[in-house]
Amino acid sequence: KMTNNLARRVYNYLEEVPIFLEGPKEMLDLCQRNIEEAPTTGECQGEIKLIRGSPVTIIKDKEFPYASIKQSQSHINSQWDYFRYGTLTRSYWSEGSNQYVVRYHIKDDCDGPLRCFWKIYFDSPASADKSLVHGTLVAIGARGILISGPCRSGKTTLGLSMISSLDAQLISEGLTLISRNMEHQLRGYYLPRPIYSRFSTISKLPGLSELIENSDLWDVGQHFDIDALKRIIRAKRFDIDAGLQISRKKFGELMGTPTKITSNIDLLILTKYVSGKLPTIERLSTGELINCLRKNEFKKSINLGEVEDQRSETPPEKSQIDEKWLERTKGILFSFSDINDLNQGVLEELVK
Repeated sequence: KMTNNLARRVYNYLEEVPIFLEGPKEMLDLCQRNIEEAPTTGECQGEIKLIRGSPVTIIKDKEFPYASIKQSQSHINSQWDYFRYGTLTRSYWSEGSNQYVVRYHIKDDCDGPLRCFWKIYFDSPASADKSLVHGTLVAIGARGILISGPCRSGKTTLGLSMISSLDAQLISEGLTLISRNMEHQLRGYYLPRPIYSRFSTISKLPGLSELIENSDLWDVGQHFDIDALKRIIRAKRFDIDAGLQISRKKFGELMGTPTKITSNIDLLILTKYVSGKLPTIERLSTGELINCLRKNEFKKSINLGEVEDQRSETPPEKSQIDEKWLERTKGILFSFSDINDLNQGVLEELVK
């Protein structure tokens, strides 16, 4: 339904938690480009209202941190204001249990409503049987491959290379929900969020390299200043630790393959960057796998009062990952130095 450009949609995430979104149609359309489920109707377990605020121009002032969140009392309930430098770009507040309001000032800033989307799911009983891990999940046919490791260990680079060279399909990038299904097989699920990749990867992959040539393809808000990103592109400094994010929908369009919601996980690849050495593959025992995966497990919670930073995340005090989850999953440690190592032969050897 839509009234005066106001849209209302329900998304039954993973067929487990129906979540209601209401707001300007163009923002709901942008959120939907990152949500795999088709809109539906009916009862919901959580609500997110989106309010378009006044457009702002981010004013750079190095006296302020690049991103920060402050709690304010400008609303009857607790409100969190999100800043870029000293410019207010987004505000959150709650209107009750599982009811959130997001006021946004930048037209393509879908991170706010999607974070509330995650929070509603993570706070629901339906998520109790799942763990959140630092990993990228792709599927080749009926086989799922979870690539896990710490920040900057090559997870996304390896996963996107498989999509480009082996016709794999993307399920999740960077963060993946995992659990064990009814057949006692490890299974992974997507999270509704944009896809992020560094310039060093984007510049080497057909399809994604179009993002360097045409900034009109950047359909969601960026983690870095737009002018800084364009300066990097003009200088062709693709070695700099920066990158771009696009919606899941745009990613599928550029790579020529649709994204997926879920897959069994038959192979777990733990990645490690080793500068200047040839790629190596080492088979791992179930015990080694479980220990490594637990090191890359995240607390399954969203704090709207904190800036998201995966590098500062620590594993939960008690892991939710059961050893039985990996009994039917093969595991390897893959060490490589950069994307140039990921030729067709190496990738085929990895997944065979």
